[in-house]
Amino acid sequence: DDTVYAGGGFTSASGVEGTSGIAAWSTADDTWHALGTGVDSNPMYFYEFALAVVDDTVYAGGAFASVSGVAGTSRIAAWSTADDTWHALGTGVDSTVKALAVAADDTLYAGGGFTAASGLPASRVAAWSMADNTWNALASGMTDQVYALAAAGDDTLYAGGNFASASSVPGTNRIAAWSAADGTWHALGTGLNNFPTTLAAAGDDTLYAAGQFTSASSVAGTERIAAWSTADGTWHALGTGLNSGVNALAVDDTRGLVYAGGYFNGVVGGAYNRLLQVGVWDAGISEWIPLTYAGGNGVDNAVNAFAVDDSVVYLGGSFTDAGGVAAADYVARWTWDAPQGSNSLSTSVGASVTLTGEGFIGVPAVGGVKVGATVATYTRDDSSTITMTVPAGSFTNAPITVNGVGGWGEVGSLSLPTPPSPPGPTPTYPPGAPASVTAIPGNASAAVSWTAPTDTGSYPVSTYQVTATPGGRSCMTATLTCEVSGLTNATTYTFTVKALNGAGWSPASSPSNSVTPQADPKPSILISGSRTGSTIRVDGTTTDLTGTVTPWIKLPGQTSFTEGSTRPTITDNAFTWSRKANKKAYVYITHGAVKSNTITIAAR
Repeated sequence: DDTVYAGGGFTSASGVEGTSGIAAWSTADDTWHALGTGVDSNPMYFYEFALAVVDDTVYAGGAFASVSGVAGTSRIAAWSTADDTWHALGTGVDSTVKALAVAADDTLYAGGGFTAASGLPASRVAAWSMADNTWNALASGMTDQVYALAAAGDDTLYAGGNFASASSVPGTNRIAAWSAADGTWHALGTGLNNFPTTLAAAGDDTLYAAGQFTSASSVAGTERIAAWSTADGTWHALGTGLNSGVNALAVDDTRGLVYAGGYFNGVVGGAYNRLLQVGVWDAGISEWIPLTYAGGNGVDNAVNAFAVDDSVVYLGGSFTDAGGVAAADYVARWTWDAPQGSNSLSTSVGASVTLTGEGFIGVPAVGGVKVGATVATYTRDDSSTITMTVPAGSFTNAPITVNGVGGWGEVGSLSLPTPPSPPGPTPTYPPGAPASVTAIPGNASAAVSWTAPTDTGSYPVSTYQVTATPGGRSCMTATLTCEVSGLTNATTYTFTVKALNGAGWSPASSPSNSVTPQADPKPSILISGSRTGSTIRVDGTTTDLTGTVTPWIKLPGQTSFTEGSTRPTITDNAFTWSRKANKKAYVYITHGAVKSNTITIAAR
C-alpha cells in the first residue's frame, strides 16, 4: 500500500546501511529501508535484475550467488515482510534471472539465462508454484535468453528475449505466449526482428512490447514499441514508434496510458519533441506526451524501470537529473497535476464549444467533463483541447471540471445568457398550458418532462417553469425537461408546468403523475466462503457498486490482514475470488470505504 521496492547495481540508498542492491522506500515516512543485509549484485545490464511483489512477499532475481547468507538463494530469493527474512525457492537456479512475473493463480514465473531450477531442466524459463513450493518447466523452454515476462490473467504468460523459438513452435521469434490451459507456447504473428527488453500487459486482451526491434511482424510504425491485440491477433503501432531503444514499460489500464522509458529522444520521423528518455502514450488521443517540469524535459540518462500508482510514477535508471531537478540520482518520482485552464464561456444549450488548458491526459471517454454537477458529452482532440457540447440546465458561472490522470481540475466556467425579449409588435395574449406532464423520481429530486402548448400565443415560448406540490420547489428551462431538486425523500409529489412568452405566463398544466423520491440504496458487500482441496473460494454479491473489489486475507500466525493478489471485476452484482491456501483463512472484501462481513474458511 505504501512501499516502493528498487533493485539494481547500487550499493547504497541514501546511505542507509544494508541497502546494497535492493531497498524499500516508505511513502509513509519518506525513508529508505533495508531488506536484511541487501544483495551482492552488480549487473552488467539493467535487465539482469528483476523484482515482483505479491501480497507480503517480494521476489528478487539476478546474478547474485546468495542473499544475506541464506542457503539456496542462488540467483533468486523471496523476502517476507511478515517475518523480515529472506527465503529460498528450492535451491535457486543455475544462472542469471533477468525477468519475473506473477500470475493471478499465485504462480511466479522466472526468465533469464539459466537452464535448470533446483536441478530441474528448465531452459531459460520456469514456474514456481506458491501453493506447493516446487519448480516446473514450461515445455522445452527457449533456445536463448529471456529478457522480459508479463502475466495476463490466470493462464497466459508472455515472454520476450533473444531466442529464435519457444519449444520449436513456428513464429515464436523473440516473443511467445505460454498458455497454462493447454501447456503450449503460441506465436504472436511472426514475432519480432530484434529482441524486446520489456513487456507489459493491459488486462487480458493487450500486450505492449518494447526494446531493440524495428518491426513487429512487418507492421508499419512498430519501431521499438508495439501493441499485440488478442481480439484480432494483430500487432498495432503506437504512433510512428520511438527513435531509439526502450528499456521499461508500465501500463495504467484504467486511464489508457502506457509509460515508456529508455534512451530515445523523440518519435520516429518526427522533430525533437521533448521525449527525453521518458514519455507516456495516451491511447484515447493516440498521442505521445513528454514528462516536463519547470522548463526541464525528461531525464538526463536512460530510464530502466517504472512503478505506477494512480497519479504518481516512480522512475529508476542511470540518470542524475530529472526535469531540471538535481540530485535525482538514479531514482525519481513524477506526480501528475490536475487539469487546469481559464475558459470563460457564455453560450447556449447544445452549443459545441472548445475547452483549452493543460493536463487533459488520461481523460475517460465518458463521464470525465462536468458543468457544475452535470455530466457533459465531449470528444478529446489532444492533451490540451476538448470539444464539449453544452448540457441542458441553468448555469451562472458554473465551474467546468475535467477528470485527468492528476484528478479533477477546474478549467473554466460557463454561463447561459438570459433569453432576450421576443421581437415584434406588442404582445396580445400568452400561450396555452403545456400538456402531457410526466415525472420520474430520483434521490431528493424528480425529472419532469412535457409537451409544448398547442397554442403558443402571440410570440414563441421562451421559458417554462415547473412547480412541485407540496412545497413549491421549482426549476426553469428553455427545453421540455427539467430536474426539480431539494425535494424530501419518501414524500409524494405532483408537478405542474407553465409556459412564458412576451405576453406573459400561460395557465398551469394539469398535474403530472404522482412520484415519491427515495434515497439511493446504501452500497454493501455480502460474502460466503468454501474450500475445494487446497483452494479457498469466496463468493459475493454487491449492491450499488461498480468497478473492482479488493480481497483481504489473514492466515494463522499473521497479526494483520494483507491485500490479496486478485481483484475480480464486479459483473451483475456478483463476484468470486479464489486462492490456494491449506491453512485456516479469515477473509473480507472491500470496495473503497465499503467493507463486507468477515468469514472463516476451515483448514484443509
